[in-house]
Amino acid sequence: MKQARQEFYANVIEENKDSQGKLFKICKHLSNHSNVPTFPPNIDNALFANGIDNYFVQKTARNRRNLDDVDSCSNDNHVLGQTGHAQNTPLINEFKELSTSDVAALTKSSLKTCSLDPMLSILVSHCDALIPIIMQIINTSLQLASFPVEWKEALVLPLSKKCGLQLIFKNLDLQVICYLCLS
Repeated sequence: MKQARQEFYANVIEENKDSQGKLFKICKHLSNHSNVPTFPPNIDNALFANGIDNYFVQKTARNRRNLDDVDSCSNDNHVLGQTGHAQNTPLINEFKELSTSDVAALTKSSLKTCSLDPMLSILVSHCDALIPIIMQIINTSLQLASFPVEWKEALVLPLSKKCGLQLIFKNLDLQVICYLCLS
């Protein structure tokens, strides 16, 4: 039975190897992820998403203003300057370029994948031909001090802080599902 199941899913995966969406659905099914909605189905998704965005942007701005109002702390090493960084925190002005062995270690370190990724992490980790390309992308990004806008996407899931709380923004935490898109 186990062998038949393995062969069945191996065939399904092979048949759908060019469809990232179908592969994610298969993986979700195999890992027993439930599709239980967190919120009532009658919510206007666009309005809700924009409301969450506005709430957390304002909350972040308020927190930054509060940090800017801090003149000093009990420890002089933690005094915040105009940038909001501790004054004794060193800035990175130079870096050592990554080598292919550094990147190879990175590609093996975390095999998490999300639907924003153009390729499953497990495939990237087994494709040594990509290592020099990934190394060049990372080193160029560091040299130019630039991180492409396309890579600044995230899938964020709003979760209730506690079961049974009223569905209002202050009762929500945001869980970042995926924070980088390499498309």
